Amino acid sequence: MSDAVHILTVTLNPALDKMITLPALTRGEVNRAQSVRVDPGGKGINVARALTLWGGDSLAAGWIGKQDRGTLISRLQDRGIPASFVEVEGETRTNLKIMESKAGRVTDLNEPGFTVGASEMDRLMEQYRSWLKMTSWVVLSGSLPPGSPSDWYYHLIREARSRDKPVVLDTSGEALQEGLKAVPTVVKPNRDELEGWLGKPIRGDDDLLEAACGWLRKGVEWVVVSLGADGAWFVTEEGIYRSRPPAVADAHPVGAGDAMVAGLVWGLSRSMSPEEIARWATAAGALAASKPGTQFGTFEEVNRWVKRVALQRWDR
Repeated sequence: MSDAVHILTVTLNPALDKMITLPALTRGEVNRAQSVRVDPGGKGINVARALTLWGGDSLAAGWIGKQDRGTLISRLQDRGIPASFVEVEGETRTNLKIMESKAGRVTDLNEPGFTVGASEMDRLMEQYRSWLKMTSWVVLSGSLPPGSPSDWYYHLIREARSRDKPVVLDTSGEALQEGLKAVPTVVKPNRDELEGWLGKPIRGDDDLLEAACGWLRKGVEWVVVSLGADGAWFVTEEGIYRSRPPAVADAHPVGAGDAMVAGLVWGLSRSMSPEEIARWATAAGALAASKPGTQFGTFEEVNRWVKRVALQRWDR
């Protein structure tokens, strides 16, 4: 990695993602797994994993449980991912993903994570300021652990923006609502998260675009509304684009949204055109969904899938 970290990914509630695959889940009975896979997880860590596969410079950072620090760090090191975490008391959570192969259905059982307090937040902010000196882009992704206030992303965004660092925000609920007040550069909600911000259902494309454009008017430069297997809307000051990915058989959606975020920051940090960014991010997300567990495509794989993405430009 170069002396200057190009992309900082911050994961405040990291995890070990354990994917258990079985034909079907029968409640209340003994179920026998076909396979088990464990990956370092948490949304920001997933972004760093994808970027590293593509040859990007990134730093995976955030909080980590002191009791099992070595387990997560060693798995990141095995993948060649530079990491810098602030230790807190407790264990890093394990997120259980149950994949039913016959139905193509995934059930997530996510633990809450360790609890943080004022001293942990002070130490994180102090270290965050050091990380910012080494980076060109910041990605803030995922849930907040117990004990952290709902406006914690707001403060991290304000700190980065005060140093002219562009920020990508990918979270939900109150953390999203509060984070938006600090005007991140890029926001990636899904349809439900956009509805939560609106406080009412989105009944069609016009409603969706009006809500997304409302965020642009507040200063956000890119609003990317992910629609799962149906692709995404990319709403920017330069234009609006609707992407549709190639169909994926036996989809594994865990991590697909994080691959899309990685594609966004990859393209933006390399000054790609909006059309190129939309295609790359969509291809990266679809490719991740085609792989079991939490896995991501290589640069060569994503580059091949880019050609299979359908993209349409919309006029406002």
